[in-house]
Amino acid sequence: MPGLTDNLWRLAHGIVSLGTFIVTCLLVLGLIFSPDIRFNLASIYYKFSSSGIVGIYVFILLVYSVFLGVTGVLLALYNAGGINRNLIKQITKSKTKSRFEIWISKVIYIFFPTAIFLYLMFLIT
Repeated sequence: MPGLTDNLWRLAHGIVSLGTFIVTCLLVLGLIFSPDIRFNLASIYYKFSSSGIVGIYVFILLVYSVFLGVTGVLLALYNAGGINRNLIKQITKSKTKSRFEIWISKVIYIFFPTAIFLYLMFLIT
């Protein structure tokens, strides 16, 4: 039954995207009103950037994941016409990637690890 597992993966992806969207909205509101959240996000960025090139790569992956989750939910909100019954269907239905998403996925998942590997192999040794 590949249809059942496919639907379960779509549902899981939709739940994760919706959770990412809610957390990101709360973070943006917290950045405006709370200096503690600003400090925590700055310290997370500092820890990633001080970890070297691998830390920066992990930070880029984190930002990219949040970007995809938020844009997917915003697009589903627009296509569903607001928060209603159709929103869950829009979030969980299979989405086609734009040319930009395909290109940036190739850069992040193929080029960056290759560049990090070459950097570590040839410039460190």
